[in-house]
Amino acid sequence: MENASPRKAGIGQVAKTIFFALLMVGRKDHWEKDGRRVTMAQMVLGAVVGAVVVIATLVSLVHLATS
Repeated sequence: MENASPRKAGIGQVAKTIFFALLMVGRKDHWEKDGRRVTMAQMVLGAVVGAVVVIATLVSLVHLATS
């Protein structure tokens, strides 16, 4: 009997994976498990959304500091 392919990761799993990858926190077994579930398209889209959130936060902080 073959192992079924792992389920696709949800939005929360992708966000968590990208957040902890940004911080470089986690154990090897967690990275391997996430790597099997998160597709390349999910990672790219999650990274783009994460970058937009970080940039918007920084722009907002600069705007508040200079006002």
